[in-house]
Amino acid sequence: MKITRRQLRQIILEYGHEGGDPHGDEAEYERGYQDGLDGIPPASDATADYDVGYEDGHQDATLPEPHHLNEDDRPWGTYSTKKDDYFSDTIVMSPNGDSMLVDGLETYVQDVPSQLEYASGFPVPDMIGDVMVTELENQEQSGYVEMGVEYKNGEWTGSW
Repeated sequence: MKITRRQLRQIILEYGHEGGDPHGDEAEYERGYQDGLDGIPPASDATADYDVGYEDGHQDATLPEPHHLNEDDRPWGTYSTKKDDYFSDTIVMSPNGDSMLVDGLETYVQDVPSQLEYASGFPVPDMIGDVMVTELENQEQSGYVEMGVEYKNGEWTGSW
């Protein structure tokens, strides 16, 4: 997953920043950001906010596109089944014993709900995610992990 500078600035604006607004004129910043992202030469009437936006946009334009996984990227295979309105997987401990396999990808226990969202495309409610993590932690302590999860008819269910 990539987070662009623009997204990071938006998060900072949304959740507060002790140093105040990271830039003053939002419209100028956005204009500069878009010009930099599109590869347009800097404007001759650029302001300081425009310049900051332009630099951020220019740097974000050079970020690689997100990598789409294929079966070769899952050295242990996958147990998941995906359809437009359905997803199922069996989460097991990775062969390394330090993480879980979600859709064939090594995932730390606390990241299982977000990895399921990514793999399935369906949101995992916080309460369900907490139940999953607790069950996986309990199974991990016993030394064996195998938990089926399924999304159908708009709900997550599983063997927890």
